[in-house]
Amino acid sequence: MDIAYNISDNNETENRNDGDDEHENVFVPENDRLDECGEDGLDEDGFGTINLDLNGLSDYESKDELHSPHMSDDEDNTFYHQEVYNVDANLDNPRLEVGMIFPSVNDFRKVLKEFSIQGGFEALKDAIIIGDLQRTYGLEVSKTKLYRAKRKAIEEIDGCHANQYTMLPRYLRALSESNPGSIIKLKTDRATPDSPCHFQRLYGLIQAVAQVMPSATHRFCVRHLYDNFKKRFKGDKKAKELIHSAAKSYTQAGFLKQMEKIEKVNPNGYNWLKNVPAHEWARWAFDRHVKNQDTCNNFSESFNNWILNGREKPIISLIESIRLSWMAKIHSRRSRYTEDLGLVCPKIRDVLEKNRLNSRVGHLIPAGNDEFEVSIADASFAVYLREKRCSCGEWELTGIPCIHAVKAIRFKRQDPQEYCDPFFHRERAIRVYSHFIHPLSDQSLWPLTNRDPVEPPVMRRIAGRPRKARVRDTDEAPANLKTGGTVKCGRCKQIGHNKRSCRWAPQGELEAILRRYQKPVEFHVAVFRRRRGGLLVETTQAI
Repeated sequence: MDIAYNISDNNETENRNDGDDEHENVFVPENDRLDECGEDGLDEDGFGTINLDLNGLSDYESKDELHSPHMSDDEDNTFYHQEVYNVDANLDNPRLEVGMIFPSVNDFRKVLKEFSIQGGFEALKDAIIIGDLQRTYGLEVSKTKLYRAKRKAIEEIDGCHANQYTMLPRYLRALSESNPGSIIKLKTDRATPDSPCHFQRLYGLIQAVAQVMPSATHRFCVRHLYDNFKKRFKGDKKAKELIHSAAKSYTQAGFLKQMEKIEKVNPNGYNWLKNVPAHEWARWAFDRHVKNQDTCNNFSESFNNWILNGREKPIISLIESIRLSWMAKIHSRRSRYTEDLGLVCPKIRDVLEKNRLNSRVGHLIPAGNDEFEVSIADASFAVYLREKRCSCGEWELTGIPCIHAVKAIRFKRQDPQEYCDPFFHRERAIRVYSHFIHPLSDQSLWPLTNRDPVEPPVMRRIAGRPRKARVRDTDEAPANLKTGGTVKCGRCKQIGHNKRSCRWAPQGELEAILRRYQKPVEFHVAVFRRRRGGLLVETTQAI
């Protein structure tokens, strides 16, 4: 969003007469800093433009002439010697720099539009494209024809839907040859012996996990578990909180306490939850060898959002977008862990630092043989350092020392990183990302196969715009919407403030939070003038 502003004095503005020089608001993305502006980022006339963001062309249609309410008679001639930008000659490769002069506002808009398109800014709205086609070429284009043109352009970029299914056997063979050991299964179907092969599916995650990792455990997502609960029974906010509290409890005693509350609120729902195996949704019953405490499939939701832009592409373009994304992700992770010098991964160190700050309260009583009794927040737990176990259940499940264990480790003047499970060691992470995805050549170099051509599946287009976001429940808040409610602190559990403003935060953590959230905001001011020789981009200034 570009905002033009005028801070000149009103009386001074009224006393000025109209002249040949005018101020013109034209928005150019510039980060250069010149000395012509003062400390406040304004010229001597007090006129400027704040460039907050440039995500694309604005749909604001203004007149060609934008007159400023104040004029200047003592302007310098610093840029009079510069040549006017040749729009027609440079439209294929447009550029925008400080000091450029344009013949008119329309020419500047033409260059800015092409610059935004080639720079990958936000696409123009349909109404603007239709208007530009009418003004430039005298063509009356409907939205339907515009969509057909867009579809053809996308096919030129991403490929044709049917052609990519024909190329699928060659692509899978090239993929298996460039990445030996990959498991790829393509299933086709024939209606009759003489009919062509139709694509059915690529084998998915469940079969792959069962084949590669037969001992892997499966869990239920608690959020989806509650969705099924409220469909069968009367679900309310209180029942939702109790179910999540029961799932997140690290001990069986805490789990049973929350289940008793659920029984009082909803007896039928309690009987239904009892039939769900606890090891599939409750932390206290999770496999202790997994070293993971997640109760929701946020990782899957994050991955689905990560590949959202590629889901509308044809099948090979879709697989390629995922492959290239993972190739870059694995390389960045491997480089980050290789360059790191810690014993454990950086995020695990952040968790240990948080536990260290929270362990500064309470008291500790040593018993001998590296056994301690730690009391924090009116609760006492037994810590066994040699067994890497705490009676709270968190350390044994997650593999990361809890606040009680960290307090005992600090009592012995030792490093908590040495008590983390080897699964979180940096060397283990480097081993995980040592098997990278190999590059793939252009499709013209893909090997030939003896398989019959694959036809695409029968498309059943549903009326309306294809849905990108997942279907939300009726009682679920819309995406990217801040809902009202009571603020509850995640540290002291009190109402009325959040964790960042909690007065019980340790001093070191509070100072770190303040440094993190009190970053200076930088605005860029650009000054533009209209001269007799054309439109001039004069200066930019950061404030």
